Amino acid sequence: MKVNRSSWRYKLMKYFKFDIISDLHCGSKVTLCRYFWNVLGGLLHLLGAVALSIATVVIGLCILVTLLSPISYLTQSYFGFGWDFATELGVIMIWMFWVAMPLVGGFTAVFEGQMKVFPSWMKIKLLPPAASSKPNILVEYVKAKKNKFCPLIELDKE
Repeated sequence: MKVNRSSWRYKLMKYFKFDIISDLHCGSKVTLCRYFWNVLGGLLHLLGAVALSIATVVIGLCILVTLLSPISYLTQSYFGFGWDFATELGVIMIWMFWVAMPLVGGFTAVFEGQMKVFPSWMKIKLLPPAASSKPNILVEYVKAKKNKFCPLIELDKE
């Protein structure tokens, strides 16, 4: 089975600096089974990075609210302006205008390609399905496990 350098699997493992990429470049023998499990490991790395970034944003927002709450209370109590904790509408409006709208606007800008947040190979491209089908790594892995033989992987010279 041949691996293309422009495939998302190859770029994902290259992005996370997996050892299998250097093995493919050097011409070492790499089996389909090892390649398959490295792809799954790369997907888990990506999932962990996304979860970590979401957790960082949530914790950052909690810290920001914790730091702004006393200031808002003091300005509300002594000066008559500030964040009014008593009304639910004020809290809902703050969440809508300070959290939800920037997140939605940022995500749409990222997916439209106006913001460079993700690497260029991770952009979502809605393409029509290709007429020629390339070998699917999952199907090839299942066939190899059934035959109890993992074929070698080669790197395309393209």
